[in-house]
Amino acid sequence: MLEAAGQLREPICLDVCARKAWASPDDAKSTHPSWAQRLAALGYTEPPDLDPIAVTALSTLLNSSVAQRHIAEFDTKWTARMEDYLQR
Repeated sequence: MLEAAGQLREPICLDVCARKAWASPDDAKSTHPSWAQRLAALGYTEPPDLDPIAVTALSTLLNSSVAQRHIAEFDTKWTARMEDYLQR
């Protein structure tokens, strides 16, 4: 997973993902319009070129103590759910 996460920062991978998302058909079960429809509403006629990811949203939107608290809470809940699932 860490390798895949690192690849998501690469411009070539970002471009492939953007073009794939743009071409994805509408999902009738979704409560949101497709990525292409949302960007078309903003005036795009093709997928935009994406800049490489330099920093995460988590690191820019939350201070580190709040982020760490949320990460710990998520880890605790997720671990408990997986333990419960595996014990069934």
